[in-house]
Amino acid sequence: MITDIEEQTKSACNLPRGITQEAASENPDVRAIIRSRIQTLTDISNSFLNTIIQSLDQVPYGIRWICKQIKYLTKRKYPDYSEFSICSLIGGFFFLRFLNPAIVTPQSHMLVDSAPGNNPRRTLTLVAKVLQNLSNKPSYVREKYMVELHPFVEANKDRVTNFLLDLCEVGDFYEALEMDQYIALSKKEIQLNITLNEMYNTQALLLEHIDVLSPDSKQHLRICLTDLGPAPAQLPRSENKSVVLPLFSRWETSITETPSAISDSQLTQGDILYMDSKAIFVQIMRSMPHIANQRQFDLNRIAEAAATSRDAALVKKGLKVREMLTQLEVMGIVDKNSGYHLMVEEVTQELVHLGNLRELVTKETKSLEIVYKTIIDHNNYLRSQLELFKLYLGNALVVSGSSKPDVKTKVPVKFTHAQLEKDGIIVESNVPENRSFNFLAYCKKKRVYLSTV
Repeated sequence: MITDIEEQTKSACNLPRGITQEAASENPDVRAIIRSRIQTLTDISNSFLNTIIQSLDQVPYGIRWICKQIKYLTKRKYPDYSEFSICSLIGGFFFLRFLNPAIVTPQSHMLVDSAPGNNPRRTLTLVAKVLQNLSNKPSYVREKYMVELHPFVEANKDRVTNFLLDLCEVGDFYEALEMDQYIALSKKEIQLNITLNEMYNTQALLLEHIDVLSPDSKQHLRICLTDLGPAPAQLPRSENKSVVLPLFSRWETSITETPSAISDSQLTQGDILYMDSKAIFVQIMRSMPHIANQRQFDLNRIAEAAATSRDAALVKKGLKVREMLTQLEVMGIVDKNSGYHLMVEEVTQELVHLGNLRELVTKETKSLEIVYKTIIDHNNYLRSQLELFKLYLGNALVVSGSSKPDVKTKVPVKFTHAQLEKDGIIVESNVPENRSFNFLAYCKKKRVYLSTV
């Protein structure tokens, strides 16, 4: 601090030297400087936090889906965990793995053209620590200098908790990616908009973890990466162009109708089966709105209703999910005696978030009817305006003399009483001075006739 002050003022600093941190923190001058810097850091951190909260809808779907899985898996593994503890786990992933690396090293994520200087880098590091404390919600602070920021952390805990809970409010893969339609489309030409650096970075990550992702030399991923060779280096921002990448498969293999395609991940088979079962139940209930409107769900009855319906697709799903429920019971993941409480809760939350198809269609139909009525009303208004304009145009042409009126048509001319007296047409009259008349004059058979108005 003394060195910084001397560099800024170009003169010797009067603060004591060679003392402990505790003694320095008790110095009034030092405390005044720290107080000012703490306020500046608080303002910067608050600006970052406001931007993050306001950018909820811009968070990539994959990140939000992972946060959602952290929430649900934690509730299944530790049912007694409070919402506060679950949000700490979600924040540990979202801030520590996603946001803070970009804040501390913005040049690595191509947010700036060059690395920040020493002071900005230190400020960004402190901002990242403040945000991490907000997400982790620790009961103590390791660094003593962070104690001064504790009021800011306490004041914004609820905001961050609500943000992390909202972060998890996204649909599952079957809704967001429409897997059935995606599988059908995968047999046709598909194009992907992607930047060069995104391609190079994806290739580098795949090569880094190739032994885990594709341990067999005959697997398709390893063959493709071997053909591509090493990943190119990242390009500068000015050269990072966006390209349209056509997607196709070199291997003509049939695509099964399995709802999940994450067999190579580190999730257990039970976890995959659980998520697939939940996805099928949501699909069934959205296709059968009268079931979705019930207050309490009986998953066995829902599966039976689908299996005995007249829809072949629903029959197939009902038979399949009924078998999957039995497998989950054998594996000990769900409990029939509790009425599959946890799965029912998650399915209910999904339905609340997504709504059912009938409500969406009805709402959209009403919206379209309102739009149609508005268009009709506006069209009628424009027609009436057109008729008024035609009438006005006709009168304007008559008055300007551009259109010759019929000789038989009487075209009156308007005069005031005062004007006729001034012109000498009215020489004498018994009209009181406090009253005046307007006259209409028209010509007929070479005579001029006046009439009062």
